[in-house]
Amino acid sequence: MLMLQRSWSADEELGALREVSQRTNVKLRDVALVLVATGGRTELTMPEDIVYRVRVEVRRMILSRAFER
Repeated sequence: MLMLQRSWSADEELGALREVSQRTNVKLRDVALVLVATGGRTELTMPEDIVYRVRVEVRRMILSRAFER
C-alpha cells in the first residue's frame, strides 16, 4: 500500500512497517492487515485500540518521512 501511495521501494515499505510495529508493540502481520483493511473493505477482527494505534503511528511516520525528502 505504501509503495503504491508514496512511491517507496519494497525495502522502504518494510522498514516503515517494522518501525510502526515496534512503536505500537503490534505484530508486523497485524500492522499490514490494518493497512490493507484501511485501503479496502476488509473487516478487522482485532481490538479497536490496536487499529487506532497503528493508524495514528502510520500517519505520523508518513508525515515525518514526507519532510525528510
